[in-house]
Amino acid sequence: MIQKQRSKLISKALFLFRMMMLIALTSCASGKSSYKSLSYTPDLFAKVDFVKHDEYGTMKSYLALNVNFVPVKELRQRLETEIANELKSRPEAHITVITPMEYDKVLAKKIKMREINALADKLKIQDSSFKPICIGKGSAQSNGDTADTYFVVVSTDALFHLRAEVQKLFISKGGLAADFNPENFYPHITLGFTQRDLHFDDGIVKDERSCLYRLHE
Repeated sequence: MIQKQRSKLISKALFLFRMMMLIALTSCASGKSSYKSLSYTPDLFAKVDFVKHDEYGTMKSYLALNVNFVPVKELRQRLETEIANELKSRPEAHITVITPMEYDKVLAKKIKMREINALADKLKIQDSSFKPICIGKGSAQSNGDTADTYFVVVSTDALFHLRAEVQKLFISKGGLAADFNPENFYPHITLGFTQRDLHFDDGIVKDERSCLYRLHE
């Protein structure tokens, strides 16, 4: 008798668990399919000049693909209308390829920033293609409040290739392959933020898992 009651309770618990999982999965699926869509203009891909970031000082040197600013600004303004909030932003746009942390903590031990810039010039960094995927959002606690950052998640084989070439240069100068992983890369264009930009060190991964709005031309 006790065994039958226990079996019934277990069956009921398993049924309830399956129902909860089904509801959760249905909710996630419907949430993804209901992503709102925002548009960008084709001049986002207009070629602009390469800008070198090789200043002296901690966290001043990095490598980036310079991006046409006006269409990024326009996209940010459309986003601000959607979220009913004016964001802090920068007067330029770029996709960081080598972060200041990666350069200062790892690459600078073996190679100079001018060597990385020369390699980027040789590989025509400003011709690198990229595809906007979505607008992502990241949130973290900052100064006792919730800080938000918004960005365009992009797909780009060309910039992954460039990072792989930087690793080869690093190794050729005596660096260890394990110290710089070219695949540890989440290409994006920052649109704006509520307090400050948030990064990987803040627990923010700027990839498709962060998508808030789909993008289309």
